[in-house]
Amino acid sequence: MPRPRASQTPSFALEFASSFVVCAALATLDVQATLARKYLGPIFERVGARALADDDAAVTLALLFVNLAIVFSPSYQALTRGATNNPTAYALKGMLGDTGAARACANACAAVLAHVCALKAVMVVMRTHPEYLPGKGAIAPIVPTGTTASAAAAETAVVAANFLFFGLAERAFAAALIPTLVSGFYVMTMMIEGCMYSCGYMNPSTVIASHALAGDLKSREAFEAIAPYVIGGIAGSVIVAIAAKVLVPEPKSAKRARAQSKAVVRSISKARAGGAATRKGAKQK
Repeated sequence: MPRPRASQTPSFALEFASSFVVCAALATLDVQATLARKYLGPIFERVGARALADDDAAVTLALLFVNLAIVFSPSYQALTRGATNNPTAYALKGMLGDTGAARACANACAAVLAHVCALKAVMVVMRTHPEYLPGKGAIAPIVPTGTTASAAAAETAVVAANFLFFGLAERAFAAALIPTLVSGFYVMTMMIEGCMYSCGYMNPSTVIASHALAGDLKSREAFEAIAPYVIGGIAGSVIVAIAAKVLVPEPKSAKRARAQSKAVVRSISKARAGGAATRKGAKQK
């Protein structure tokens, strides 16, 4: 998921609003797929691609790509001041120093809270006005298909691969191409993982929210289900942070700023030491 610059870090409220919208959109992919088959099916049939419209997995993956491309677009990023909708992204931003620890923690909490509220809203609409969400399936607690270790390893790989790819794409391609490239790469990693271990969610918020609404958030089963996504998110972020430190040279301006900062600190320390010595000498006299 794109890592916005420090100057683009959104407020708690803006992160909450963006995460709510994104979660609600992704939680209703099955509704989008139902409507796409209904209204686009005839078009696919005319061009001889009816089989594609009948392929649930293909339609859902295509819609996931479209949704993510919109979220990663420059327009949406500018509108939300770079909201990531993902606590994992804030973990990485904190490690890289792009965002202060307090702001990163606050926005990570905003993302989790927004996911809980968004899923709750979807569930309420499902019960009260099911006609508004045709084809919407039940929202069940997310549980990894692999063991805790294998699911955590899969999440680590997905997180590290996607963040590293974004960093490379950001430097190698025009900004207009980033949404398509990043969305396509994420969908590809999900397809490669194939729900063999963790389904490659890359976002603990979704998993936490599903268990919060199921009412078993404090259970051992929920802890074991959520742990791989948290561990994988942190481990993947650590790998990317280390790679960034090793592979990306520090700008000369940053080096000069750090050197100047150290020089100022030394000057202040010397001034304080000199002042203390002067006061001590005056007392002795």
